[in-house]
Amino acid sequence: MQPWHITFLDQGTIPPHIQWEAPDFAHVWQAHHNTSPDAVVERLQNTDIAITNKVVLDRAVLTQCPKLKYVQVSATGMNNVDIDACRELGIGVGNVQGYARHAVPEWVVGQLFSLVQSHTAYRRIQEARGWLDSEFFALRTAPVREVRTMTVGILGRGAIGQGVADRLQAMGSNVLFLERPTAGKVRSGYHDLNATLPTLDALVLCCPLTDDNAGMVNSVFLQRMKPGALLLNPSRGGLVNEADLVQAISSGHLGGVALDVVSAEPLRAENPLCAVMDEPNVIITPHIAWSSDEAITALMAQVITRINAFVTTYQG
Repeated sequence: MQPWHITFLDQGTIPPHIQWEAPDFAHVWQAHHNTSPDAVVERLQNTDIAITNKVVLDRAVLTQCPKLKYVQVSATGMNNVDIDACRELGIGVGNVQGYARHAVPEWVVGQLFSLVQSHTAYRRIQEARGWLDSEFFALRTAPVREVRTMTVGILGRGAIGQGVADRLQAMGSNVLFLERPTAGKVRSGYHDLNATLPTLDALVLCCPLTDDNAGMVNSVFLQRMKPGALLLNPSRGGLVNEADLVQAISSGHLGGVALDVVSAEPLRAENPLCAVMDEPNVIITPHIAWSSDEAITALMAQVITRINAFVTTYQG
């Protein structure tokens, strides 16, 4: 039997020091650092298995790849692949799940500490050597709080939302899971979103982006939040109306934000967030919450396991 041809379209999303086991069947592995839209079809013409993180495989591409049998997304979100077209063309599709169940909650807790302890503001004082001229032994110029005293709302109760809750509860925080904004009723163990927003010291978004919640964090939503409250979003940038968020930060209504995602990535100069990204109460990381070495190693292990399983099933 001829070896299976596997093409990783954007292997540059995996750091080069991460190691993984090779598939356990005869194969040829073709790695591309990244793939532009106009090169996708050419690179998949003779490929049996495609791996993509964010490279788009739409219907126009898929119909021009007659040998393609399986698409493995090296992420949880599959919105870059036309699932309906794959189904019609008999192409299998898989993703990976749960690999960042520790990495993302740790990002949330880390950024929450940074905001409540004003790490950025104090770092800037140190960089300016401000403590050297202090009148007193302590130079307290920005607020410092204790996470254990805070009420934190979490929107989304999957592995990541639960991971955030477990860590914050261990430190004494009052954690409330919030019902989806479009839910008809509030489920047991959840709290009504609109009624609870004004009571929260911090809100963490741990939910997927859907048609129902796109842009839900808008001016009305933000105005309902307690003055001085914090917003943390490691999920999807499209959940937030960024222009409205900038206004809430600039006005002082929000106490701070930590974002690992924005509406269009990578962040571009035209994004409204660029107007406030240098503020000491604004933290923007470049979509790295998921990317601990441990998480990426687990991700690639899943990729290989799912590819192996598909080939085994395909060969009968």
